[in-house]
Order: sequence, then structure tokens, then C-alpha cells
Amino acid sequence: MRPHFAEYLATFVDVVRAGSFSGAARRRAVTPSVIVRQIDALEEDLGVALLIRSTRALTLTDAGQRLHERALRHLDELADTHAEVAAFDGSVSGMLRIACFPTFGKRYVLPVVAALQAEHPALHVGS
Repeated sequence: MRPHFAEYLATFVDVVRAGSFSGAARRRAVTPSVIVRQIDALEEDLGVALLIRSTRALTLTDAGQRLHERALRHLDELADTHAEVAAFDGSVSGMLRIACFPTFGKRYVLPVVAALQAEHPALHVGS
């Protein structure tokens, strides 16, 4: 599998959506030759033809149809994963439960907890 497999897969999906190399190229703001090279590399990597190319249209092969169906699911899942992980902005939230001796808590824990809560307002402390 080539290092740019996911990128080429996304390009392939764009080609299928656009119905042409030039349409996908406009969508990606590159030249059609870049798109053709990426599709050629994807086909070479997989060892199968994905598209039947004619002067009038592109048609998916059986392998291309299967790849397109699977690629849509995987690319959607990748986009969801990206959004989910990007949502982690470093903030801390939830309930922090602490159990310790009262004298230790007053002297050492409370000052730290106060600073934590000031820094992370969504953090709730309980015992």
C-alpha cells in the first residue's frame, strides 16, 4: 500500500462524484493530469482497473464500484474521527472524586484543586 493511499482514495471518490478527471481537478484546485496520475497510482497499487475510460465518460468497473462503496464509508469515518479528536481542545471536564485525610486535604489538596478549577471551569470536585 502506497503512503498516499487515503489521499488517492479521496481523489477517486471525487472523480466518481464529478464524473470526470477535470471536474475532480477543479474541485481539488489541481490540474487534471495530477488527478490522472493519482488514479493511475491507485490502480497500480491495487492491481486492478477501477475506471473504464472513454472520450465521453468514465464508468466504474466492478472493482471500482466496490472500492467506491467502501471508500465512502471509510472516508466518512475518517472525517468523523478527525472532528471528534479535534474537539479535544485540552480542556478538562467531569467529576473528580478525592478521598484523603482531612488535614492532608486542607493543606495539600485544596490549594491544587482550587487552581485546577480556576483553569478548568467544567471540572467538578467531590468526595
